[in-house]
Amino acid sequence: MAFDMYLDGERTFIDVHEEDLFYKINEDEGFPKLNWIWQNFYKSPKITPDVSNTLVHELILLKSICNEKSIIHVIDKLLPFFSNAYKSNKVIETASD
Repeated sequence: MAFDMYLDGERTFIDVHEEDLFYKINEDEGFPKLNWIWQNFYKSPKITPDVSNTLVHELILLKSICNEKSIIHVIDKLLPFFSNAYKSNKVIETASD
């Protein structure tokens, strides 16, 4: 299963093997929006620009404290996507398989 995200013609996803990202921050109060995505993973939430902005900051923080290459790879994939959503002031549509 994957968590697909769409912004205009752009698409990214969090694949099953990339869900370790959420296990790293599960219930950590320092990552409220990443935990919100995890809690709503299968509910296809809409991600507003302000949430995208918070996600950028949470991912940057996580990257600074994480040394797992697989998680850093996911972060590097997600950062520009969420940043673009915030900068363009657009809502990200999501879908879970």
